[in-house]
Amino acid sequence: MSLKHWKNIDTGRILACRSSYMSLNNLYANYSLPANSNCYQIPKSGQGVVALTLQYNNMPADLKSITRTKLKRKLIKGKTYCVKINAVFAERYAPYITDGLQLYFDNGGLDTMISIHNDSSSYYPLVVPQISLAQGQVLIDTVNWNLLMGNFIANGTEEYLTIGNFKSDNATTKIVINTWNLFDLASVLLIDDVSVYPIDLANWLPDTYYCVTGDSALIGLPNYETPDAKWYTYNMQLIDSGSQIKVLPPASGTKYICGIDMCNTMVFDTVMVVGVPLSNFELGINNYKLRVYPNPARDVVSITHALGDNIYLYNAVGTLVAQEKIVQNYASLDVRHLAIGVYVLRTKTQVAKLVVE
Repeated sequence: MSLKHWKNIDTGRILACRSSYMSLNNLYANYSLPANSNCYQIPKSGQGVVALTLQYNNMPADLKSITRTKLKRKLIKGKTYCVKINAVFAERYAPYITDGLQLYFDNGGLDTMISIHNDSSSYYPLVVPQISLAQGQVLIDTVNWNLLMGNFIANGTEEYLTIGNFKSDNATTKIVINTWNLFDLASVLLIDDVSVYPIDLANWLPDTYYCVTGDSALIGLPNYETPDAKWYTYNMQLIDSGSQIKVLPPASGTKYICGIDMCNTMVFDTVMVVGVPLSNFELGINNYKLRVYPNPARDVVSITHALGDNIYLYNAVGTLVAQEKIVQNYASLDVRHLAIGVYVLRTKTQVAKLVVE
């Protein structure tokens, strides 16, 4: 089975073990969750998990899995990043649990590295993982998902995250968890909900987000994947979790609070979501009509307004993406660089909806 968003590396060798993607209701029984020949877990969130072989003891070729994904953006030099990963061992078939879980951030050069064979397995002597289980530390709980966290300071070249066991089998601590299948000598780990974000992340939500009354609004962190983020009402009543949530605010507005565990330090940010009547979006407020055309738009948008003012364009999560000065009641915006979706135009007194297609 091919991986979703993750790429197997160093698999030119015939016997190299490829990482697997297991999902709910998969057409292939061995890759269908929750029950298959390897495990019985359900995903931590979403629809699937990645299965990695961290150790395959004393076999004639390296059968360990190494898998990689590209980060959404290159890490910033000198910044400290919090890394989270949820993991659980698939002990239904494989007999071992190990300390071989390691996370390595680099510029993609690992693709060119050749693993060195030793003690009938292989390892990567030039790889120094930024995040890993401590030597001898194994995840004893094989039923529940284990949240692992760590942080490191980026050197500014990191664009990829690679997960696997870069140590040799002899350097890998292993503990027997079942004895009926010792001939297989393998250790298989399931991973889910991997996230990386700057530890000084702050003010990630806009102070106020406007949407059409009756429409749902998607608020949250579009640039980061934080599936364990918690969402609360203004009086800290838990209502949902995940990177982004959909809300349906009243015209008077509702305050939402997002909390993130930043490697054992909770941080919070707030946003007021206000529903604006559709008539105000289309006709303007206080008789100073804000007209936008064409709408929907594909290239250049013309804007007319009775007052000279600055016009601000926000995306669906409240991020300012463009602004322009209205001169002699007119301004234009080039939207060809924008993603398809719904945007909000604002002046000091006006709000209008713009659809980019």
